[in-house]
Amino acid sequence: MKIGYNYLGADDEPIKQALLPLCEKTREHKNLIFGYDPKRGRQIESLPCSASTVERLLPGLRSWIYEEIFLPFAMAKSSIDLFFCPSANLPYRQPCKTAVTVKDLNPLMFLDEQPRGLEAAFKYKVRLAAAKKANRIITFSNTSKNLICRLLGMKNEKIEVLPYPVQKDFVPVYSESKITEETKKQGLRSPYFIYCGGASTRENLIELLGLFYSFLHAKNDTLLAIEGLDEKKAAEIKKTDSSGRLVFLGKLAPKEKCLVLNGASAFLSTSLHETTCGEALQAMACGIPIIAYETAAFSQILSHSAVLIKRGDNVSFIKAMKDAKDHPNMRLQMRALGIQHSKLFTAEKFASKMSEVFGKILGERYLPDEK
Repeated sequence: MKIGYNYLGADDEPIKQALLPLCEKTREHKNLIFGYDPKRGRQIESLPCSASTVERLLPGLRSWIYEEIFLPFAMAKSSIDLFFCPSANLPYRQPCKTAVTVKDLNPLMFLDEQPRGLEAAFKYKVRLAAAKKANRIITFSNTSKNLICRLLGMKNEKIEVLPYPVQKDFVPVYSESKITEETKKQGLRSPYFIYCGGASTRENLIELLGLFYSFLHAKNDTLLAIEGLDEKKAAEIKKTDSSGRLVFLGKLAPKEKCLVLNGASAFLSTSLHETTCGEALQAMACGIPIIAYETAAFSQILSHSAVLIKRGDNVSFIKAMKDAKDHPNMRLQMRALGIQHSKLFTAEKFASKMSEVFGKILGERYLPDEK
């Protein structure tokens, strides 16, 4: 049996870290990695996958031509039994069994996350059509699974829910000097809260800022670190901010982000809809309290390790922020719960479940006419 993997982009770094060891340890299957980096427009130099055969392909083409023309040809030529795409970029023509990761369907639900331009919109429709042809769709919450069933018309048994792997860079740090050094470098001082993400309608940052300002008006002295926001949106928020308590960090490297998370009083989120809960899982793995709006995915994935509050209950949200800031025992209790719960979302857990899914697919009868 031969299994092929498509190139794992930077946005899928947690899945990349989880899958590469699986390639190295797999004995019963030969593993091929199709290496192509759309950002650099060429084949990647190498992948740390010592025990697997690395298929060196030199397409030299734009990524969408590579995905829809060259990749199906390479799949057929390599005679692989199963092809897995860790991103939602599965080719429409599938000459073998396939599996694909679909994290969310946000572009179908939120106007400001829809693809911009005719080409991008067309490519997204093709990718959705390709995903519907896959033998399995891999997703990371029951919320996402239900949406895929409803919006794509997929059968329930063709969708597998796996634990989203947290990058190994995100761990509790017990060295106060390292945390202090990094926070000072980023222009932060204790105490501070942290938000990680963008400013889309779904992420609902504006509502979070309103809660933070209410917290300041109650005579609480603290900062709000905002990580991951693009420069344009950060500049817009700065113009309207009169508190002087917002610190914009840009996009941090994982090791820097880990230290900044470890120094925070709590991770805050007023997101209206989540599927992977990736940012919150990183915070949980670092051992800091999570205070967020209660959504179906947060309730399923974070469970009792987070303080989840119904939207509109501003009093409870602000009280939770005050407790996280002023009560070390509360932070220690949430830290212990979070670190323990994060063990369910390791790369090893993901790889083990993924291996089970591969086994199921390989044991099924291949029906090429369905492709």
